Amino acid sequence: MVRAHRIRIAAASVAACSLFAGTALGVNAGISAGNGKTLSPNGGSATVDVGDTVTWTWVGPDTDHIMESGPGQAESWDSDPGAGTNPNHGVGDTFAHQFTHAGAFNYHCRVHPDKMFGVITVNATGLPASSFTVSPASGAIVGQPVSFDGSGSSDPDGVLMSYQWDLDGDGSFETTGVTPTHVYATAGTVNVKLRVTDNLANQSTSARDYAIADPPPPVVPPAGDPPPVVLGPPPPPQVAKLVLSGAARQRAPHRRGVTGMATCDLACTVTASGSITIPGAKKVALATLTKTLAAGVRTPVVLTVPKASRAKIQKLLAAGKVLRATLVLRTADGGTATRAFSLIR
Repeated sequence: MVRAHRIRIAAASVAACSLFAGTALGVNAGISAGNGKTLSPNGGSATVDVGDTVTWTWVGPDTDHIMESGPGQAESWDSDPGAGTNPNHGVGDTFAHQFTHAGAFNYHCRVHPDKMFGVITVNATGLPASSFTVSPASGAIVGQPVSFDGSGSSDPDGVLMSYQWDLDGDGSFETTGVTPTHVYATAGTVNVKLRVTDNLANQSTSARDYAIADPPPPVVPPAGDPPPVVLGPPPPPQVAKLVLSGAARQRAPHRRGVTGMATCDLACTVTASGSITIPGAKKVALATLTKTLAAGVRTPVVLTVPKASRAKIQKLLAAGKVLRATLVLRTADGGTATRAFSLIR
């Protein structure tokens, strides 16, 4: 399992170790492990940007080292997951980790934590970008539901943590969520805004004017016209097709929750529920939620782990156990979608 990670970068990472000695390391930074239980250059510390990769190389003569991150960090890595404390490495073996979050991340050698440790500092490279669409796009009439979709927003160096909306144009961001729906009671033009916030508390706001019109007056047929012809019963309502997807293996559910990606070919509202199966114990029920899906748009659905069960789940994962989680989506018309996930450390 470890060897698969070591194929990425070989001799080039060794050259990187000497090239960046005494300076901040850049893209694909290299760190040497060995030479009397030491890390070099810079004592095993490096500074990179979000999206960069750091590669550790076992240079010998002693190579029984395991590089693992400290607990509870946004970035997690382990060069020998599930291995003992005396791995059999060869000179020239490598392990690489790409960083997708900004911040300072501690790590150490699991075998020699008091002698081999360092900090990887990851710099942010940009602000988030706010963007949204509206349906119907050309405007709506009073009483008609209007769907907003902020999933086109992005963050080049992190994760978007919140979506806040000012749907009535009063300057207050009172609505949250990626795809809210709103019904306007009066006609006029509303300046709608979306403000997104990333994991570094950086924010970006986008806005657009949206027109709301009064409904047209009813058509009154002339007196004496015959009654309208009844052609038959209306067609049956469309049944929404619901799909639940997502990464089959997910890390650290006790901190981030279990995430699925929901797609509905029609605009629909789903109720999400789920559970985690713990060996030798009853299932742990995840928090339920209700979410409105825009037609054809993949929308994240995150179910959190109850606080009372987080420590137990974290302990099982740290012990190398692989847990199973199941998410279930249901629509009001009886449609369902189910997906199972493997939970790892």
